[in-house]
Amino acid sequence: MIKILQYVFVVLVVSAFFPRCASANFPISEDNIWDDYDNYIVINEDVTWRGTVTYNDIWKPVVIVDGATVTIEKGTRVEILDLEVLYGRIVAQGTKDEPIIFTKANPDYSQYSENEKMYYEFCTSAPRGVVGFYDESFYEGNESSIFNYVKIENMGSYDYEDIEICSSVTSFNIFKSFVQTAKAQEAPRIIRENPAVEFGSGKVRIENSDFLNNKYADVVVGNYYYENNRGDLIEIVSSNFEGNLQNTALISSSSRYDINTKEYIHNKNIAKLENNWYGNSVGPRQKPNYDIGGEIIKGDYVLNGFSPSKFGVDYASNVLFLPGLKASRLYAKDDPSCLLVNCENQLWEPNRNADVEKLFLNKEGESTDEYDIYTRDVLDETNILPVGQINYYKSFIAKMNDLKNKDKMINDWIAAPYDWRLSLNDVLTSGKKDGDNISYNKETDSPYTISELRRLASSSKTGKVTIVAHSNGGLVAKALMQKLGSEEAKNLVDKIIFVAVPQVGTPAAIAALLHGEKQNLFPVLSTKTARSLGENMPGAYNLLPSNEYFSKVQTPVVKFNTGLLSDLKDNYSGEINSNEGLMDFLRDDFRKVLAVNSDVDIPARSNVNLLENSKNTHNSLDSWNVPEGVKVIQIAGWGVPATLSGIDYSVEKTRYCDAGSCFSGADVLDPDFKFTIDGDGTVVTPSALWMSGVEKYWFDLDSYNIFLLRNAEHANILEIPELNSFIADNIGNKAKPISDYEYFSSEVPSASDEKRLQYSLHSPLSFELCDNDNEENCTGINPDGEIKEQIPGTYFKQFGDVKYIFTNENISSKIKMKGYDTGTFTFAVEEFRGDESLGKVTFKDMPVTPETKVTFNVADDLQSASNLEIDEDGNGTIDFDLKPKIGEIVTLDQSPPVTTSSIEGTHGNNDWYISDVKISLSAKDNDEGSGLEKTEFSLDDGKTWKVYSDSITLTAEGVFEIQYFSTDKQGNTEEAQKVAVKIDKTAPEAKLIFNAKTQELDVIGSDNLSQNVSVEIKEQIVFIDNKQSSKKNKFWNWGWLQKKKEKKIIDTATLTDEAGHKTEIVWEKKKDKSRRIDLSLSSISYDGNKTEISNGNLQYKWLQDWRRKKFLLFASHLSTESMSLESHYFPNKNQTWFMEKPNEIGDDDRDDNADRRPVWKKMTGMIIPSILTEKGIIKINY
Repeated sequence: MIKILQYVFVVLVVSAFFPRCASANFPISEDNIWDDYDNYIVINEDVTWRGTVTYNDIWKPVVIVDGATVTIEKGTRVEILDLEVLYGRIVAQGTKDEPIIFTKANPDYSQYSENEKMYYEFCTSAPRGVVGFYDESFYEGNESSIFNYVKIENMGSYDYEDIEICSSVTSFNIFKSFVQTAKAQEAPRIIRENPAVEFGSGKVRIENSDFLNNKYADVVVGNYYYENNRGDLIEIVSSNFEGNLQNTALISSSSRYDINTKEYIHNKNIAKLENNWYGNSVGPRQKPNYDIGGEIIKGDYVLNGFSPSKFGVDYASNVLFLPGLKASRLYAKDDPSCLLVNCENQLWEPNRNADVEKLFLNKEGESTDEYDIYTRDVLDETNILPVGQINYYKSFIAKMNDLKNKDKMINDWIAAPYDWRLSLNDVLTSGKKDGDNISYNKETDSPYTISELRRLASSSKTGKVTIVAHSNGGLVAKALMQKLGSEEAKNLVDKIIFVAVPQVGTPAAIAALLHGEKQNLFPVLSTKTARSLGENMPGAYNLLPSNEYFSKVQTPVVKFNTGLLSDLKDNYSGEINSNEGLMDFLRDDFRKVLAVNSDVDIPARSNVNLLENSKNTHNSLDSWNVPEGVKVIQIAGWGVPATLSGIDYSVEKTRYCDAGSCFSGADVLDPDFKFTIDGDGTVVTPSALWMSGVEKYWFDLDSYNIFLLRNAEHANILEIPELNSFIADNIGNKAKPISDYEYFSSEVPSASDEKRLQYSLHSPLSFELCDNDNEENCTGINPDGEIKEQIPGTYFKQFGDVKYIFTNENISSKIKMKGYDTGTFTFAVEEFRGDESLGKVTFKDMPVTPETKVTFNVADDLQSASNLEIDEDGNGTIDFDLKPKIGEIVTLDQSPPVTTSSIEGTHGNNDWYISDVKISLSAKDNDEGSGLEKTEFSLDDGKTWKVYSDSITLTAEGVFEIQYFSTDKQGNTEEAQKVAVKIDKTAPEAKLIFNAKTQELDVIGSDNLSQNVSVEIKEQIVFIDNKQSSKKNKFWNWGWLQKKKEKKIIDTATLTDEAGHKTEIVWEKKKDKSRRIDLSLSSISYDGNKTEISNGNLQYKWLQDWRRKKFLLFASHLSTESMSLESHYFPNKNQTWFMEKPNEIGDDDRDDNADRRPVWKKMTGMIIPSILTEKGIIKINY
């Protein structure tokens, strides 16, 4: 052990200003035995303390030395000024019921004069109130000091000198220098700065203990050493730090001096803090700013978590519960003719719309004089049906009753009903009790809510009240705190627990005011009546998103898709993502209707004065600061996909009537409601957790609702046992770490990867999602108007006339609809993962009658969705079976598409084409149709059909008939249409032949497609110049030249077919005489393409008995490049002979000795050979 020198008294006085450390010197002899018994109260052997132990000598610290152990029994009270463990240990084992108490002793000044007493009390540093650990015994294996269930209270010192007293008391010479220094100072010095526990070295474990109302830091660690791994350790576990006058739980400095680097190396592992309560649920205040949390901890330490609540508290504050909107029953004695004892009518919950109409307010947002509306209770469970009541606050009420009657944790609690229709100011300035009834119609000197708060505080074990507020009750709670003022509020209230509170509003309020919301808990209430009730109701306007809402939420609350042509575009366009924009939209009444209008899909006009009032209300509420000492806990429900996030408006043309006028074909706003999982079905999470610097927790409703028949959401969130247990624990100051509470988290829960489905219906039909295994279990609204949510994890919502059902894909179910009016319906199903849309199917404008039945099923995912089956007349036969199209709109298209054809090619005459032809087909469905599925065509009179994909090209000649038709996606098929195409790409051919009747040359045209070929022959005489060489010939007269020129007769035959093709044949008449045809073909042209003919001759001669009409002679000679033919007719034999060696026929009436020449062929009858043209070639035909 290190040798230590003795201190003189003055050194002890000076050192009292600073924490001791492990290297402090104490009076120990050479053989390590304590040897100063004059200046210390020495404990050098084991001792047990019990009862009350007091050591109050201001100059004699109590020291534990020589390995002694001080055992302190449970229930012992230790009054001490200075207790120091130098070489030994303390074992202080209290119990929860009998803790050990350490407190600062009153100093004993009995041996001193009054003058000295004043000086020691106000001018010196001696009185401490410290338990100090400077132990060296653990190095030799001694065990740790133990504090268990110990209260260390009112310990330590933090005192300033009293300059006036210190200046006057100067007779005590030993302090003269201090007095003179004090006189010179302008401000008093701190003369005592002592913690409750001071740690320099050793091992100490403090557990299940309380540091209460200590003057300086609860614990100061000053640990400095040269050696490595000394093992010094102070542990404080599961203990309370509370009420410290310096707001400081720990100041710790622990370092080892490195002799090589001459630097101090900090060691955080000397002081360890684990799961302690620091006076605030968010833990201790720490660097860098020390601005959030409870007591401060600073320096070198290890923090292993903290407790969000105080340990060992068995009592709690009384509870004031403020329910949500529409959660207090409202009554009236509304029948003047009633003569019964009880003429009361419960207006809310309603059993008819007429009940709600009596709750309508005037334009100032005040209750009318017609009925004296009052309340007296909150909704535990609905009471309007004989069976099937829905629990609202029943479980929460039972939990609070247990805290009071069974657990005895609280003395009292109350659920404070209020008239939720009114403004917050009216609620807090009125509420006059008459027996059990409470009327909010007029102001009173003793407003009910404030009076109940004060009454509860007066009977509370803590003198304060914990407020639990659900939904709109949270806005009432904030307004209540503001009305009380900060000072009174913090004296009356210790905690506020906000549950699903729309602190800065929520988008569902916009939809409810503009379109009305179907009340699941009160299905008899129509959306029209609900909207009408909201029109002049301040409580509804206060739920609109405020300016602060838009600072937290980036999603627009309203979007407009009005287009460029709509007459709504100047009033409604773009997005609304500010409170100012929202207010402008709600103030605008263009194409809006009165709230009482039955067309609830058209937005209603708003009350402009109430809009302005709500804005002012939120400007005040949103700037509220939590009074010092009041704990706030925010709880948000999360994971309900039926939470409205905004409205997308498009334009619809419709006929509607309003305020006595009717409009046809008018553009109106048509809503499409958008939803998110980031909320509880009504309030979006950012609004419920809006406040900063306070506790905030998410409750995972998505996970909770998976099991059993759970469908918890905003309205009945306080029916959740886990939530009520958490609230009860916080009321009773017994809150566990948040991880110990199922479904709770201090961060946003992770969204499930499971896909979910959102079904929507615009229609006059009931709308149910029913379990495939048990069709009695359904979620939705049935044909009787009853709303059910019987399938776990499913939800139903209705705004205006639009109904929604939300479900996960893994639920085996199907959609059933039943008509109750005549019209059309639009049904859609959209697939989501989280808030991401994965696909959507829409069936638009389907017919519906009161007999219509509709079914639809999704087996696994949207890809496997069934057809939509519509039995329009309810006779059991499916009239329409519609296939879903992801990403498309399916309409019930009963009109077939229309197909048109267009033809490309070179036109000839008479609708003929003289080139290849390309036929294009174009089909179009009607504007509201299902869209084109396919077009088919046939080229063989309908025997075979092909699907049209590209234009049809015809290259062959001929007359074609193309049949075609189209089919739309609904299966509607148009009647087959026809188009005829005539193609002739070939010019006609000619036949030159002698006509026996007319005895002339016939030119007969022939075509490959039509015999209707016109022939026109033109003849011209051409003179050929003999081209005389003598120059003098030019002086000869014209007559002489005429005689010298050769004359030719040139005939041109033009053949034209129906298509306009032309063939021209040119020949020269060799001889122009009677009964003689002699010509030479020179060329043939097809559509201008000329071919010269080098050998083409045609000769006929004949002689006829005119009276007998009998040919006496007929001969022919025809020649081409490839053939020559000579024929002679012998009438006596009635034969035509073909000569073996053809010659030109003679220019006379004889038969050219044909009967004596060799004959090649003989044929019966008078054969007339002819010339045929064929593709520019001439042939002989006979």
